[in-house]
Amino acid sequence: MDILYFPRFRVLRGVAVLAAAGCAWPALAADSGALFRQLGQMIEQTGRAIAEDQRRQEEQEQRAAENARREGEQQAQREREEAARQRQQQEAVRQEQKQSLQALAPPPEYQGRIVIHKRLLGMQEAGSARPDFDITARGTASISPDGAWLAFEATDGQIMLRDAASGKDRALPTRVPSGQSSRTLAFVGNEALLVSDLKNGSELVDLQGNSLRTLPPGGYFPWPKEVGGRYVVEHLRMTEFDKGRRCLGVNYYDARGAEQGGVSVDDADACAARIDDQGRQEFFAQKDGVVSYFVNGAKAGEFRGDDRRPADQYKRLDYRWIGNTPYAYSEMGDWSNPSHRLRVWDVAQGKMLCELPGHVFGIPYADKKGNLVMAQPAVRLSLPACSMVRVGNGNERLHSWGEQAYLHDEQTGTVDVIDTSTWQRRATLQTLHRKSPQDSSYSGAFQERPGHPDQVLVTSYATSSRIPAQLFDTKTGQLLRTLPAGRFQAGYIIQQDLLTGQSYNWRTRLWRFAYDDGAGKSAAVFLAALKKDKFETSAEYQKRLAALTLPHTMKVALQDYDADRGMFIGTWRDVPVMVPLPPAQARQFADATAMSVTGELRVIDEDYLELRNASVTTPAGQALTLVLPDGPAPKAQARPQAAGARDGGSAQASSGAPAARASSGQGSGGRCTGTMAHLAPQLRPYTNPLLAEVRKEALQIDIASTLAKVKAGGGNAEVLRQQADQSDQAARDSATTANQSDGGGNSITRADNGTLPLNWPCEGIHSSAVCNYITMRWQALLTREIASLYATCQGG
Repeated sequence: MDILYFPRFRVLRGVAVLAAAGCAWPALAADSGALFRQLGQMIEQTGRAIAEDQRRQEEQEQRAAENARREGEQQAQREREEAARQRQQQEAVRQEQKQSLQALAPPPEYQGRIVIHKRLLGMQEAGSARPDFDITARGTASISPDGAWLAFEATDGQIMLRDAASGKDRALPTRVPSGQSSRTLAFVGNEALLVSDLKNGSELVDLQGNSLRTLPPGGYFPWPKEVGGRYVVEHLRMTEFDKGRRCLGVNYYDARGAEQGGVSVDDADACAARIDDQGRQEFFAQKDGVVSYFVNGAKAGEFRGDDRRPADQYKRLDYRWIGNTPYAYSEMGDWSNPSHRLRVWDVAQGKMLCELPGHVFGIPYADKKGNLVMAQPAVRLSLPACSMVRVGNGNERLHSWGEQAYLHDEQTGTVDVIDTSTWQRRATLQTLHRKSPQDSSYSGAFQERPGHPDQVLVTSYATSSRIPAQLFDTKTGQLLRTLPAGRFQAGYIIQQDLLTGQSYNWRTRLWRFAYDDGAGKSAAVFLAALKKDKFETSAEYQKRLAALTLPHTMKVALQDYDADRGMFIGTWRDVPVMVPLPPAQARQFADATAMSVTGELRVIDEDYLELRNASVTTPAGQALTLVLPDGPAPKAQARPQAAGARDGGSAQASSGAPAARASSGQGSGGRCTGTMAHLAPQLRPYTNPLLAEVRKEALQIDIASTLAKVKAGGGNAEVLRQQADQSDQAARDSATTANQSDGGGNSITRADNGTLPLNWPCEGIHSSAVCNYITMRWQALLTREIASLYATCQGG
């Protein structure tokens, strides 16, 4: 029986038969020696075969172990690279924010006063506040429409319901068992929760844990929809994926699980369903090339549909309605194929209208006003004519879900706000949201603030994006607030992150965002009042500004104390601010890290506001009145500016500095020593090596030695000014070259107004012309500054 354990048992069984034959026939026994030699050879061969099998098996196991080890190393490397990419992206965003905020520091002329830039009003520190809720669960947390409840699947598999007011959790029973993957949770209004699993089906439960209805599994989860102010569950019934995902029909249920109608079909190839705000249900399904169209459950028409066949078994015909229009499109899922086409249909008329390019960003959709658009290329679509009109000039992406449309240049972060009644540009936003070379999946998102269509949150669809969300006023283009990375939902900013590792849990963080508590309204009204009405005279405008005040409290982060100048050095919203306080009173704040300062903001120039009648709150809770300079603030000395390069008019000499002001006392006015570092706010810190080196050398110029060289060479202030004019002319020439090769990007204008990306490249005809324009403008600025200092310090 031992023979049966060997892989070559059939050979050995033959040996046994041969040996038995030797016993049965004595005539053959005479040659027993030969027989046993043959037996020995066969045993030897069998042994070698067994050894070879074992060797091959060991090699296979070793290769499998080596492959597993390599795959583990590659996965670890991919995770390290992804983590490094995210850190790099976060650092780039942080540096850009820091650089943009540095330009808002008050000029040295305002020393001894509490002065802030007007752009800081309404802004919030990105991600600095602790979230109101921080939940780690098997899937993402869901929030009820009124923001009163949070639902999530805990790491132990229980469905938990959290009361947002008290923060208390309780388990919610469900008949849908926990599986290998997390269950999907969706609130149906504010009274029920839909619990779904791909294999085990779905259950609708009320918030007391009572089962309202169970639904069978299928290719799609049932999903809640708001229609006409109420919520319904739409269940598009499909066979399971392993059965070809055939369509079986659609059913609708209210928030209590009561059936609201539907249609059943027999194994259709494809189907689409929708319900409008009036409760009208439309459904169509295709089988064997014939489309059947139903309205409120009754058949309303029939026509020949899309007769194409999928390229392989993993692709299938699919139909989608285009918003609430009469139109739908069909596609085959072959998105990577350049020849893939979308077919557009008039469903009620039962006919195909046209074909469109079939790439994922070219899918037509309808905004809330019924405009038909495509995201990229950015076009308006007219149906049934199937004509298209370009909206953008380049490769921007068009987002048109709300009252306005948004044309997003993902390379620069610039967003044009489009009035969809005229399709004219309303304002331009300069955002932080741009696609990095490492993040091909990035897509910007634009959410108009509920009840405030003139305010839009610019954020990202990408999971784990660390680019802060930004709230803008779309009438003025002004940045109102900088918020944690996330999106609006039910009164919160919500951020969701996939936690990589063995568990693959999700982390959901939520920050309350008050829609109706008046937060920021007074500041917005104050900022709006700073603008001159075209019907008021300059004298009337100046008189109104002089009387304009805003009660204001700010929490200043304390960094140091300067006893010689008698003031705290701190920051508010990451921008430097000084708080004058004599040493005897300042000692009360020896252990404090922050200081609450209250007063009235008044206008002191076109960019800055001063806090007057100010007081601070001591650590003991007492109000301490600050002694501040009386009278009007001194005029901040404007830095010399070059003539405009494009139209001969005035433009900021900084090629991008938001305010042409000195940020330190060095080199200004009568100071004839030091370096040109005081011009730093006017020379934007571009990251291109060429521009970065030019900027570095410019700021390190020694004033005294430069003035001495000018004098020794027979120069004077007038000669220097002529040289500055020549640099201006060279800048104008570069601007002409750049504008001729621009393609509608307005790079020179953006260089002048400070919105050109700091990572602007200097390769190619257009980009290098822009860089040359910047360097010539810088040279003109530096030369005029030296001319001004020469006249002051050398007297000529």
